[in-house]
Amino acid sequence: MASLPLRGTEASIYIIPEPDFSIDLDAPDAQWPDVEPPPEFFQVPVRKEQEGLKEEEEEEEEEEVNLDDIWAAAAVDFEQAERLARLSLRGDLYSHLPHSTVNWSIGGKHICRVEECPKYGVSFRILDGLKKHLNTQMHKELDRTLASRFITPPPEPQPEVPPPRPTKRPVSPSEFWEPRVRARLGTWLATEGILPDSEDGMDSEDDGNSVGGQVVEVAGS
Repeated sequence: MASLPLRGTEASIYIIPEPDFSIDLDAPDAQWPDVEPPPEFFQVPVRKEQEGLKEEEEEEEEEEVNLDDIWAAAAVDFEQAERLARLSLRGDLYSHLPHSTVNWSIGGKHICRVEECPKYGVSFRILDGLKKHLNTQMHKELDRTLASRFITPPPEPQPEVPPPRPTKRPVSPSEFWEPRVRARLGTWLATEGILPDSEDGMDSEDDGNSVGGQVVEVAGS
């Protein structure tokens, strides 16, 4: 039995009978068998899942590929690879010039890549010529001059902040002076009580502060 490939959304299956090898075609009375009718045709439906897969494959084939984007991405990768290759091959020649700007994107084998140098981009014939150029006193002084760009400036002076002013609070008069008591010499002082009667009538003309004797001021508690 043999089958033909699928066509469309249906599977075509043909039933082909096996040949009959019992007939001797060399015999004089041999006869060809009668022609058989065409094989039967059966239609086998294909699942919808397979139809969906076929449609997705057709859509993917129809998508156009933008070659310009592919070439642009490849060019960027190639330029980056070139820069890395130059750095790995000639990076040690510029190790003594840490403050100089070295451009690895320009092409050339033996060229000066220091952008601040007057001979930037000049090509030397041999590698030894480039080494001598990079080790000249001019390149070293140029690198020391460029080092000033990397010195951090001193911090700016900050304005002085005045100390906070004390808060005001009410003050009683007793904090500034002490109360004083006036008394005569030779008299008995008492913070509490009444003076003797003999002292009441003395010097009535006086204001009571001094009579015939000294008056002193005694600080009270």
